[in-house]
Amino acid sequence: MNQRNTRLWRGIVFETALYLAAPAFAQQAPRPEATAKKAAAEAAQVESEAAKTRVKELNLRWVTIPAGTFRMGCSPRDRQCSSDEDPAHVVQITRAFQMMATEVTTGQFRAWALSQGHEPPAQPEWSAPSMPVVPEWSAPSMPVVNVTWAESQAFCSALGGRLPTEAEWEYAARGGSETARYGPLDLIAWYADNSGRDRLNSKNMSSEGLLGRLKANGNIAHPVAGKQPNRFGLYDMLGNVWEWCGDWYGEEYYKQEVKTDPTGPSSGEDRVLRGGSSLSVPWYVRASYRYKNSPTTRFVIIGFRCIREPNSPAR
Repeated sequence: MNQRNTRLWRGIVFETALYLAAPAFAQQAPRPEATAKKAAAEAAQVESEAAKTRVKELNLRWVTIPAGTFRMGCSPRDRQCSSDEDPAHVVQITRAFQMMATEVTTGQFRAWALSQGHEPPAQPEWSAPSMPVVPEWSAPSMPVVNVTWAESQAFCSALGGRLPTEAEWEYAARGGSETARYGPLDLIAWYADNSGRDRLNSKNMSSEGLLGRLKANGNIAHPVAGKQPNRFGLYDMLGNVWEWCGDWYGEEYYKQEVKTDPTGPSSGEDRVLRGGSSLSVPWYVRASYRYKNSPTTRFVIIGFRCIREPNSPAR
């Protein structure tokens, strides 16, 4: 075979080999949709890691609450108490703990939600379909609302903590005070009378027309830490938004008079809420007032704050 024929034969053999191998190469080549999915997964992973970093870098202020003893329930000389606030009884909190100085904010909760691959809670609106979404709620310094009890507990767990018990909450809220409030109401709390465009006098309003009046007045919560703190350095323990506690609600639980680190009933239908909100009349905005709601509730005036052990590692 001459040299020209030899080169031609080798070329035919090489091209035949490529032809036979082509199906294998075709099977190994990534499809466009697979490439897109992989890129999306990688982008999501990058965002997740970035969000975890943002959670660690959040400006969380923790206040150390010392162990101590206090009178839980209806405050002396408080004539507004409900039956579930009685009997008042002495409770001992045996271990110090740290509590967030403010309610959890929209910015903090959003960073955590993204780190877990969850959608942040929807921007809240009034329950009436005709009421628009309130733009101010998206500000990162606003207290987060529209969160369930379980979501609140999960956030606290991510920080190495939990929701406070009802006893821990009241002990911290009082800040050593035995009065119904730890200071003059307008100086320490956002509530029905001072949270909207105009000053109101909710005491003189009928309960039937109150909600409509508050809506018309534009009552909403305000950025955290806008009022004076209590003696422990905690802001908005009264007013602004209701705060989830860890306990199940028990209407007659106080009759057991648990004296040391009470944790509430072992079961129930509703979880405890404390503190009052920007829609609350003064009667609700007292250190001893007890409220409740289903743990799956989302609402424009329900938020939370966390506690943790004093020496918990930063997360």
